[in-house]
Amino acid sequence: MQGYSPDYRRREHLLKRLRSADGPPYDLLCGEVADAFPARKPYWAGVQAVRAVRDLLWDELATVDECGAVWLLPAGWKASGG
Repeated sequence: MQGYSPDYRRREHLLKRLRSADGPPYDLLCGEVADAFPARKPYWAGVQAVRAVRDLLWDELATVDECGAVWLLPAGWKASGG
């Protein structure tokens, strides 16, 4: 079994992005991460981006509201240096 290991480059990018402007739509945020970290195959960049956002949510650093906007939680603010 492989251990859990978040992608720290993408995580730092997401934390900085959400710190500067909370509330971007989930899909837009995933697209921004895929654009910031391109891969040979766009599909793979998308998979990695979705995984990075999902990991942020899984680790309870952010949450998604009923409108689909992503918001930092207190632990996320702390992790982002805030």
